[in-house]
Amino acid sequence: MSVFEIRPSDAASQHYRAAGIWRGSGPIGDLRRWRHQSPDTIAIRAYQGGSTPAEMSSVMLTYAEYAHYVERFAGALYELGVRPGDVVGMRPPNGWRVGPLLLAANRLQAVLAPIMTTIGARELERVLDRVGASVYITIDEWAGVDHATALREMAPRLSQLRHRVVLGRAADGEIDFSSFFENTPWEQRHPIALDDAEEDPDRAAILFFTSGTTGEPKGAIHTNNTFHVGVSGMAETERVGPQDVTFSPHAQMFGMGYLFTLLPLLTGACGVVLDSWSGERGARLLAEAGVSIMFTGPTFIQDMIAARDGQPQTPLALRTLCGGGTTLPRPLIAEVPRVFGVPLQVAWGMTEVGLGTMTQKDDPVDWAAHSDGRACVPLDLDVRPDSSSTHDQPGRLFARGGGVCLATYGRDSGKLVVIAEQDDGWYDTGDLAIPDGRGGIRLMGRASDRIGGLFMIPVADVESALLCHPGVADVALVGYPVDDGDEQACAVITPATEPPVSLDGLRRYLSDQEMTEWYIPTPPGVCHDNAAQCQWKGPQKRPSPLGNGRRQAHKSLTDDRGVPVSCLRAGPAIGLRARRTESTGWTAGMEPAGPLSASRRYWACRHCDTTWLAPSDRVRATHEPAAPHRSVPAARPTKTVMDVTSPCRTRSCERGIRR
Repeated sequence: MSVFEIRPSDAASQHYRAAGIWRGSGPIGDLRRWRHQSPDTIAIRAYQGGSTPAEMSSVMLTYAEYAHYVERFAGALYELGVRPGDVVGMRPPNGWRVGPLLLAANRLQAVLAPIMTTIGARELERVLDRVGASVYITIDEWAGVDHATALREMAPRLSQLRHRVVLGRAADGEIDFSSFFENTPWEQRHPIALDDAEEDPDRAAILFFTSGTTGEPKGAIHTNNTFHVGVSGMAETERVGPQDVTFSPHAQMFGMGYLFTLLPLLTGACGVVLDSWSGERGARLLAEAGVSIMFTGPTFIQDMIAARDGQPQTPLALRTLCGGGTTLPRPLIAEVPRVFGVPLQVAWGMTEVGLGTMTQKDDPVDWAAHSDGRACVPLDLDVRPDSSSTHDQPGRLFARGGGVCLATYGRDSGKLVVIAEQDDGWYDTGDLAIPDGRGGIRLMGRASDRIGGLFMIPVADVESALLCHPGVADVALVGYPVDDGDEQACAVITPATEPPVSLDGLRRYLSDQEMTEWYIPTPPGVCHDNAAQCQWKGPQKRPSPLGNGRRQAHKSLTDDRGVPVSCLRAGPAIGLRARRTESTGWTAGMEPAGPLSASRRYWACRHCDTTWLAPSDRVRATHEPAAPHRSVPAARPTKTVMDVTSPCRTRSCERGIRR
């Protein structure tokens, strides 16, 4: 039995349909509806970036044209032998072809395996091998990466891959997308008309790979109905309709990008996509396309503000601007109403759960600084603290409902975990949260070894790869905050050679294996220390990458005298509690700063008592200066109190104001 034959139980299906949470049709039915009701309405407006950051052009498809290309592309896939239950892998950049391609696979009841263009060849091969993709569609080259060549080299090792389709220059043995998919009238040769489609919204329809709650890469298997819960929740919460223009700059091969591909189909709105991001293009697109609803990560909003030098961009048609995927910086929350004329809302969701919570229009203007919102979909949330849930002792966040995926599927182990069979259907999100006081939640950190924000880094996978380096005896990956509230990875190693391996050497080693670029550790880089003692300061033991229990629960990284010396982030279960001592100075990739000095200036949060180096005294990281938000908590010496207002980087801090 294929893992993709999994289905929800009849009882679950009947329950969710009776409650109006699931339905008997899917996105094909949505497209048929709008093709009939408003065939000439613009369904897709796809922007392509030009040679300069501000340059771009656009292509538009009506709903009638959208349906036409779905049928044509479905005919092409049928000609290639795709049948119900077959896996179709794809990773084109955003564009007008993506929506029709996704729905074409849906029309044939195939299983979609979307993969972002930023994923490296190493991870791509493992995914395609695990899911057994029979057809794979890719761009030839994108952002300087030759995707077609990488696929060509791994193809002999992928036993189930029958066809390689290339958008762009196709070599011998490859199928040219333009001539085969776009310019051949397959809809006249094969029985793939949309009107004849019999949808099965409870079948396994799409598989999104994620790092998961443990850092182990795994796929989340969704049906059209489980994913529909998040789409309909967004539509209802924001009252999206045919009058709206929706936009998310995220990849359509990513969960939020896919949601914003289906949202216009459900509501009859116009969906805007952009293939190559820049702040200049984003700002221009908002005005030119008349975007009314935008969902994105905070970095994209910051880019648009910077592109206009912080000047107000009103009047705009924009009525909803929502951020998510990572912590929203407080200054950004304050800046958005002035620049865009609307408050910044925040949403929480994840690949396995879909869209979960969202701040509402009736919340205080700055509520995104204090909450991650309340459930905007029919979703049960359960915060399970060890004792009482407080800022210092947040609870693990569990989710249950019709939007939770059917199962997770291990990329390397092939382990299938059916969610309904675990803990009465409750899914452990891996996040730590507290109630926000208004019926919602506030995320406080993560309970397990995940690093990242919008995109997660699979910690165990990267550590295992580094352990194969001859210069590494032991390694632990830890996260450090960057200026947009996200996290990047730092490698803490026990060297096996003298002199010890450098950060550049480790990065080259992982790059040579074609590892995904944003998985690879970055400055502040490498700490040559005792990685076996590197431990999260949280309530749960973090396992060694080899599973041998060398890390001790509740222990910090220590030097050979047992003195805690390294820390990259504060707060419960967030990271390592950083210390600075007379004997060791700064560690974890930082240049030694010498003994503590009363003359140095520090910032201290008046609420949680965390102390931070002031910018002028911040030490430099290995290979590059530390960015403004890459300071690390310091031991508290005599300090000069500074008149500064800025968010505290400790998530467990209730108020979060530095002084």
